[in-house]
Amino acid sequence: MKIKKTYILLRVVLYAVLTFNFALSTFNLLAQSGGAAINTTGTAADNSAMLDVSSTTQGVLISRMTTAQRDAIGSPAQGLVIYNLTTKCFEFYENGGWYNMGCVCTPPNVPVAITGSGATSTQITANWNAALGTTHYHLDVSTSSSFSSYITGFNNQDVSNVTTYNVTDLTCETTYYYRVRAENTCGSSGNSNTITYATSNCCTASGWTYVQNFNALNTGALNGQDGWSDAGLQGIIDVVTTGTPYEGAKHVEFAGSTSGSSSEVKTFTGVSNGTFYVSMKGTATTSSAGYLLFALISGSDYAIQFGLNNGNIWHYPAGISTSIQAYSANTYYRIGIQFETGSGGWQGLAADTYKININNGAWSSAQPFSSVSGALDNIRMYSYSKAGELWYLDDISFCP
Repeated sequence: MKIKKTYILLRVVLYAVLTFNFALSTFNLLAQSGGAAINTTGTAADNSAMLDVSSTTQGVLISRMTTAQRDAIGSPAQGLVIYNLTTKCFEFYENGGWYNMGCVCTPPNVPVAITGSGATSTQITANWNAALGTTHYHLDVSTSSSFSSYITGFNNQDVSNVTTYNVTDLTCETTYYYRVRAENTCGSSGNSNTITYATSNCCTASGWTYVQNFNALNTGALNGQDGWSDAGLQGIIDVVTTGTPYEGAKHVEFAGSTSGSSSEVKTFTGVSNGTFYVSMKGTATTSSAGYLLFALISGSDYAIQFGLNNGNIWHYPAGISTSIQAYSANTYYRIGIQFETGSGGWQGLAADTYKININNGAWSSAQPFSSVSGALDNIRMYSYSKAGELWYLDDISFCP
């Protein structure tokens, strides 16, 4: 009986060994320091590969899922690869979006968002370039640069097949961020770049106490018109129709002299806080160029100064020359200033501080005045030009 049991046990072991060897003869999984190989030949993995799969009768099948299932993946890893059953595409994850590597049909390219336009106190216009193969676009708008939240109605808002869209019911003097995605029946692109754009001042049309676009003034010398007077005139400061005004048919041209600067001053009732806007441009941008500056003055103190100089847009917090950005020749730049000279609190500003923005972009952080002795009571525009240079100023507006 003992011999019979031993014989049966030996048979079982023999069958197991034969079965294992047979399995190895049809399928091999080999591991070595250079990587792992899966094949039916027993060939080692290529030294350059972590995983080397080889077959002449079978392929590799990666994760397959719908777009909804893909979008439910939490925090996808950079370079994650799937096959999308909805779009019939191989896709990989990169920089916050899914991109296709090959499709039965092809989703559109990622669109490029461009600078906003048409800012009012309650509206901005979002703009972007057309993406090939698009049937419609989806727009996100947020007050957060990370899009951690969205304004009502603009979380993946379908705006149809357009390349510009008015975003309304916004808050005045607020910075917004927008991005866009292109979509067709094959799927969606990744996110575009993000554009920063701000709504304009909270003043209503009737609230602006001074608006001057120079269109109603006579051409020729600015001196003596609308309360403007010469203050150290060395060159020519004229109202002109040439040089493409910022708005309307006229603007102010500064054709200076190499012997000194030229300036015009306008006095107004002292104000403790408010918002100024002015548009400026120059024909020269080199480091040897002259300048066009604008100042908000308290008595004889130049409280806030800003303008174009040496190829950059400058301002002077605490009297220190500070570059904001470069400017292009023959291009108008709309510069906004919010200021507080009183006890503080207006628009969140402390006393004797200001904020600045360019072309309705984001407002800067609060900056200290250059100097101040009380409420602001006059404005001054002044220029120094070299041979062949012209400077232009247009569309001044103020709301207390």
